[in-house]
Amino acid sequence: MSKPDAVARVSVSLPPGLLEKFDRVAGETGFKDRSKALQLSMRNFIAEEESVHTAGSITGALLVIYNHETRGIDARLTDLEHDNRKIIASSTHMHLGPSHCLKVLVVRGRVREVRGFEKQLRNLKGIMQLKLSFLKTESD
Repeated sequence: MSKPDAVARVSVSLPPGLLEKFDRVAGETGFKDRSKALQLSMRNFIAEEESVHTAGSITGALLVIYNHETRGIDARLTDLEHDNRKIIASSTHMHLGPSHCLKVLVVRGRVREVRGFEKQLRNLKGIMQLKLSFLKTESD
């Protein structure tokens, strides 16, 4: 059993620039030390993830920013969309710049199905950001 004041020290690997951006944003929002900002970020992540691991149906959108220059990403995204067509109501694609794209997938279905699709997307090489925003619904 750990003491309430005990802390665990960890080491993480981050892409270049991510730590600098995190430190900048944390400082701009009033955090005086990185550990407190990371703790809050981790708590928010846990709360958000736990809130969607419930039974029932949801309707929402998956927003995906990806690097289209990553070899094979467009084909893999298309394959995943076809494999999950039962829960995808529509999709749209927008060019953000020379190498980045935004894909918005409108989804509806059982929580476990939508979350499973989200996990498949999250594990693709080339995905830079992914966010699921949803509302609970009564039925599929």
